[in-house]
Amino acid sequence: MGTGQYGAGIYKSLDGGKKWTKVEPKGLPSDLMKVHSLLVLPEDKNTLLAGTENGVMISKDGGENWEIFDDTRLITAMTLMPNGKDIIAYSMDNVARGIMISQDGGQSWKNIGLDLDQDAASSISVNQKDEKQIAVSTFSTSLYETKDGGGNREQIITSGKLK
Repeated sequence: MGTGQYGAGIYKSLDGGKKWTKVEPKGLPSDLMKVHSLLVLPEDKNTLLAGTENGVMISKDGGENWEIFDDTRLITAMTLMPNGKDIIAYSMDNVARGIMISQDGGQSWKNIGLDLDQDAASSISVNQKDEKQIAVSTFSTSLYETKDGGGNREQIITSGKLK
């Protein structure tokens, strides 16, 4: 999502970021503040997942048209694991919440921990040389780190204040 000279919206680049075009998505919430995360699936650059207030949505045409993919789950942040194919996300459903990994394009999820209670992840970063080291920032401006893939965590920043 961009602001500044482009204005708010969703943009895509097919040349590594040199040129950007605005996408007019059909089916996503019209209030883009209700879209928490976007991810291009590695198997197909035209297939995207979006974590929205309405659940997980999917586009198979580069973001032009969207439909519900999973209405039982809210994903606030997602990225790819260092292997370039597995998805890591902060996911909430009726059963569990926390950092979860999907090895099948979001069809199923394995919970690896880090339930943030009333908070949620705004971004996830995985060390490209050590996938067990994961950092998670939250909407309340806290920062957590795990060095063992989710089993143990350390809170480094609490509500914007370094510990």
